[in-house]
Amino acid sequence: MTSKQSNRCGAKHKHRLMTVKMILEEESDRTHRFSVKQLLDRLGLPHTEANQRAIRSDIKTLQDFGIAITREKHRTFEYYVSSRRFRQNELKMLIDIVQSSRSIDEQTSRDLVESILALGSHSESQSLKAEIRLGRRPKTKNNQVFRNIEVIQGALAASPRHKVSFEYLDIGFDLEKKSRYRETKTETPILLTHINDCYYMVSFSEERDKVIARRLDRMEQVLDTCVDGAASAKINAFDLEDFECTQFGMFLGISKWITLQVNERKMMNPLYDHFGDRLKGHVAVNPDGETARVRVKVIDSPQFRGWIAGMDGKIEVIERQPTAAR
Repeated sequence: MTSKQSNRCGAKHKHRLMTVKMILEEESDRTHRFSVKQLLDRLGLPHTEANQRAIRSDIKTLQDFGIAITREKHRTFEYYVSSRRFRQNELKMLIDIVQSSRSIDEQTSRDLVESILALGSHSESQSLKAEIRLGRRPKTKNNQVFRNIEVIQGALAASPRHKVSFEYLDIGFDLEKKSRYRETKTETPILLTHINDCYYMVSFSEERDKVIARRLDRMEQVLDTCVDGAASAKINAFDLEDFECTQFGMFLGISKWITLQVNERKMMNPLYDHFGDRLKGHVAVNPDGETARVRVKVIDSPQFRGWIAGMDGKIEVIERQPTAAR
């Protein structure tokens, strides 16, 4: 065999191997298996003994490279990919997260969902597609969120971290975006976080000497200033878990210790959903055994008060104290 013929044979083998890999990864699962002859049909090759041996050899090569291909005996031996990076229920969860995020614009959401679907088999993707309902939730119209994330991550990765500049927008009565401030803001990013279906940049404002949260989909013209960020003890002392637990709707306000009267036992559920184990040591059951007093540290904002009002008297505020009080 000449060198040219050898190269042609090698190229054909690589093409066949990669095609078998693509078919099994994209189309096979426990209920959609392929026999060797079915794979040969997909490749347009005759059912010769030599070709069948070649397909079995290809499958063995793919298994050696770590692809979880299982062989099952039915009327003949059939093969399928039995383990993927993500199970179908995990893909469903990822899709739901993308769809529910208000910070991701509609077109980007569609693109991300398609990328997630490609991680499953063809039948899994078709099943998941039947459940997809895009366009029913409010979505940002800002398609720069991913770019904003990239810029802010770059500023955070710098040593020392850099300040970022940006315009911050509000929606006016005419439903058009308008800049909240007359000038561009410059702040030191602390981290990026995803809360209540929205992405936020938590940053330190030297102008206000405090840590604040900025919604990424309301930020435009985001730039890395390449200027070293502020050095503040408030940045080093920042606690994301504490910050999240004290916020209602990420609106700013005064942090206080608030004593709540819980008038029904089942109302501990929404309290625990928000505060979690931070309630430990702060729940005092009343003598009747059916009600309790609970102390929580929160930002005493209109959103928190609205949350309490929505409890229809089943949770009531009975005392407010500055956070320094214990």
